Amino acid sequence: MELNYYSTLLLTFLLLVGLVFFVRGSTKDRTTVLELPDRNLTPQVRDYLLQLGYGVKTLDPDRDVVILEGMVRASLGLAILLTVLATIGLGCLSLVLSFLLPEWGNGVYGLMAGAPIAGAFYWRGAQRTEQVTITSRSGQLLIQGHRDTLRNIEAHVMEGKNS
Repeated sequence: MELNYYSTLLLTFLLLVGLVFFVRGSTKDRTTVLELPDRNLTPQVRDYLLQLGYGVKTLDPDRDVVILEGMVRASLGLAILLTVLATIGLGCLSLVLSFLLPEWGNGVYGLMAGAPIAGAFYWRGAQRTEQVTITSRSGQLLIQGHRDTLRNIEAHVMEGKNS
């Protein structure tokens, strides 16, 4: 019977390792490049970013480059989700340890108190200054920035073209 507990502990530990990598990945920089076929969209993109609170950091008309900078806020929903997932993961670990180490009693459930660290780690790492670079080349508009910001820009620009 005890072999089942150790195999369950191993699986629980592996799941916790996956959770740690998931939390770390939530703050990872995901800078990509978006190519739009029409360089005349530069004012639309710039105005959209200015509406979001970005400010012009660098403007180089000779090279046709605009760099905008803004503060990215962390998502409260994701911070709560990560905390809940960490609570569940640490709760599962505590449950397995309570079977393996009955002499510790309910003290092993104190591990769950560490769950808010996951949300705090995300909250601290996700709030950062972000730059978006807009460059016109060969009739195309190249925009470099965070993946989610570029998706929003693309959706906004395509919505504006279809209106």
